[in-house]
Amino acid sequence: MIRNNRAVIDSPEAQRGLELFRDVSLTHHIAPQPGDSANFERGTQALRYAWTSEAPNIAKRVDGAFPVDLVTMPTGPAGAFHVAGGCPVTVSATTAYPEEAYKFAVWFAMDSDFWKLLGIPASMNVIRREYRSYLAEFFKSPDVPIEALMGPTAVEPQTHLHSSELSGGWNPILTSLSQGRISPAEAAVQITRHINAVLGAQ
Repeated sequence: MIRNNRAVIDSPEAQRGLELFRDVSLTHHIAPQPGDSANFERGTQALRYAWTSEAPNIAKRVDGAFPVDLVTMPTGPAGAFHVAGGCPVTVSATTAYPEEAYKFAVWFAMDSDFWKLLGIPASMNVIRREYRSYLAEFFKSPDVPIEALMGPTAVEPQTHLHSSELSGGWNPILTSLSQGRISPAEAAVQITRHINAVLGAQ
């Protein structure tokens, strides 16, 4: 969506993605409209889009009422692409103890078990072993995250300096698109304008 601090969502490829985003609700009726009462945990929604780290808690809330499993995002014409996250932590530039803070940050992100609450392990060895075993308690396909990480990945987009401003502007536009009030082309124009306005203010 953003490349070299400029919006590229007005590209033909991105517009096809926006068309699909609209059509899964309005044409194919396989995704709920904003405000609909469809609920995955109650069995009235077939698919739940979430971080893999959230999946075990979702499965716990289902509590065996129906089988749940993991699947990756669909592969598009250019192939598969996935977003990877971990247990991010930052160090304040004004801390009086930068060395200690850095050591803590490394431990927290790389060695702690915080991924059991949120995130995924930073170590691929832990992902293949302990994390896989953990996912296998809930799902028949615990290798899905490993398979996804074997292909092209990028860091979580929420790490962007202006993530709140960006998402706060394009979410209402996507809602209008999913409700059929604007076309994919118009959504692309509006989102492009918003992104470039935010990034141009840097």
